[in-house]
Amino acid sequence: MVGNAATELVRALVVSAVQDPDRQHLAITDSLPLRISLYLSDHLREPDLTPARIAAEHHISLRQLYNVWSKNCDQSLAQWIINQRLVAARSELAGPDSRAKTISAIARRCGFVDTAHFARKFRQAYGMSPREWRSIARQQL
Repeated sequence: MVGNAATELVRALVVSAVQDPDRQHLAITDSLPLRISLYLSDHLREPDLTPARIAAEHHISLRQLYNVWSKNCDQSLAQWIINQRLVAARSELAGPDSRAKTISAIARRCGFVDTAHFARKFRQAYGMSPREWRSIARQQL
């Protein structure tokens, strides 16, 4: 993935130096899904990560963001963000230093504003509460 990212970004940079607007537009458009994915990875834990913010950061409309996303991913953008945050929270809850943190603190650290919402989504995704998961993970350490 890193190799593809580097290649696409270098391609966009090289084409931007050429005085060919069609090629410039094509390179920028082709690299958009990758740039969005990298942005999401960098800002995933920020609670104010919204589609509007993502679109604004990439100078595109919300409609274009959703179109680009749907062509490259089977999940909705909101669901993908929630799932990635849940994966991060699950990992943190299983970590050896999770004992020193409350579940609410871990949820906030992973981008969830509402602990009850986090707990509901966690149970839906993993079939147990965050507290149960942490307990099981502690036993395995």
